[in-house]
Amino acid sequence: MIKLKTIQKAVLILIIIIAFALLGIKNTNAVDFNLGFSAQPGPKTGTVLLNWNDTDLITNYNLAYGTSPGNYTYGAVGIGNTGTYLVQGLVPGKKYYFSLSPVIGSQALGYLPQASAIAASNTTGSTLNTVTQATFNAPLGGPTTDQFQLRATAGPGRGTITLTWNNPMNAHDFDVVYGTQAGGVYQHGAQNVGNNSNTVQIQGLTSGWTYFFSVLGEDVNDKPVTNFSAPVSQTAL
Repeated sequence: MIKLKTIQKAVLILIIIIAFALLGIKNTNAVDFNLGFSAQPGPKTGTVLLNWNDTDLITNYNLAYGTSPGNYTYGAVGIGNTGTYLVQGLVPGKKYYFSLSPVIGSQALGYLPQASAIAASNTTGSTLNTVTQATFNAPLGGPTTDQFQLRATAGPGRGTITLTWNNPMNAHDFDVVYGTQAGGVYQHGAQNVGNNSNTVQIQGLTSGWTYFFSVLGEDVNDKPVTNFSAPVSQTAL
């Protein structure tokens, strides 16, 4: 005859197993969820596209991200029951680190192992043209022959290049992308510069290196209103 205490013990063990297997809430460890979380440059400038394998068990997600591993200074709460999310408003060419926290009901679990990606510095998959050196020359100092007439002047001071451009399209502000490789390969960027002054100083450059620059006009809602400018080059003092 099975004793009552034996039955109670068996039931208790079964409850614990189910709680850990289905909810994982006891230790709030989201690492137990293998969601295949990944990040890649997004479809337009200053974006990163996140992807993961959503499950029926998870009802929502919280997102945290920043510019150094494990140091998350930005985030979004309740991004939905989805398996993809486009992070916008990032600095083109800058690397970001992301982590997701799955939510089951009202219980937010721990954060997944992080994924990282460099924010897109050239727009793809839209009506904007990707700038390549095969299409445009990059005159030293400029101006470019397009509507921007982008110009680059060495200085003031070492490691600084000053950019100036025209704004006939009445853009609200601009994104700047730049790098040390010809051919439209931009490793760095600065978002929302100019503020209708149509000039910016790019600092922290390596003296004696030649850099390639391009600008993109945006409206008040940070939506592109122009193609990327033709590139211009300049050598830092």
